[in-house]
Amino acid sequence: MDKEQKAMERLRLAAEMSERYYNAPLIVTDSGGKDSAVCVQLAKNAGINFEVQHNHTTADAPETVRHVRERFKMLELEGV
Repeated sequence: MDKEQKAMERLRLAAEMSERYYNAPLIVTDSGGKDSAVCVQLAKNAGINFEVQHNHTTADAPETVRHVRERFKMLELEGV
């Protein structure tokens, strides 16, 4: 099993646990960076029920804030 498949399998397990123990979808946190974008894409590819959460801080650069807002609009249009 390659790393991508292993990551998606772990996300499926985490999503199953979240639904079972908390009766809620898995929450994927997003900082606005490329690592977060990869995690969100892996969750999409895994076909799980999930939500994305970003914690806005006053230390975020304006470019990051705009980027996160644009990504969240796209995710919302995709039904995430």
